[in-house]
Amino acid sequence: MASLHHATLIAALTFVVLVSGAGLVPITGATSVGGQAVSLQSDAIDAMGSVDSYRTVTNLDVSTGANRTFTNETTLVNRSTVATSVYSTDGNDTTHRVGGQAYRNTSDGWQTVPGGFDGRNDPAREQMALLNDSQVADFQRARTDGQPTYHLELAPRNNTLAAILVEQPGNGIDRAAPVTVLDRSYDVFLNRTTHRIQRVEMTLKFRNRGEIGRATMVTWFSGYNETVPTVPTRLQSDG
Repeated sequence: MASLHHATLIAALTFVVLVSGAGLVPITGATSVGGQAVSLQSDAIDAMGSVDSYRTVTNLDVSTGANRTFTNETTLVNRSTVATSVYSTDGNDTTHRVGGQAYRNTSDGWQTVPGGFDGRNDPAREQMALLNDSQVADFQRARTDGQPTYHLELAPRNNTLAAILVEQPGNGIDRAAPVTVLDRSYDVFLNRTTHRIQRVEMTLKFRNRGEIGRATMVTWFSGYNETVPTVPTRLQSDG
């Protein structure tokens, strides 16, 4: 999984980055469900590493005690430019990344983000890393959003899933306190023809600052190798 980001963006993310992951091979494998699952892991990593652009939409619902937050991220990824629109219960935000520099659209116009981009910048690469580092606990054929898919039930490390939750914007989690995963599920649905990721579902029961919380995160992948919005003229001149 990508390194932890203290994401300040809160919800509908729109990114644009080159995905490249050739040579990754699943580490732990999936011996409990046979060689086909291991093959699908490798095929999915290769398929995701070969795309130039894609779109994700992520819905995150977190309840901890009496507190509940909802986050929506819409992400467009293509080469080294990131366009991020953010909406959540906490506020709205729009950010663009051009190369290594990030800009945020504020009431005073586009402002440079100190320290560069702070947030998830390549959901596909994150999923490739998780596929590479997880065992498949179960495998079956399914239909997802009307399309034939392979359903892989993964068994990632608990600390990996805790990191995924903590790095999500607008999650209501106290990052200064540890997050302990008490129960979890992580399901990846691959298009049966292309082996690209179509949908990812994560559910967690966790403890944070002595309170029991529950989180549900669903991410849809689509728009592979399709045209994505261009960078605003204001940023093109700065980049």
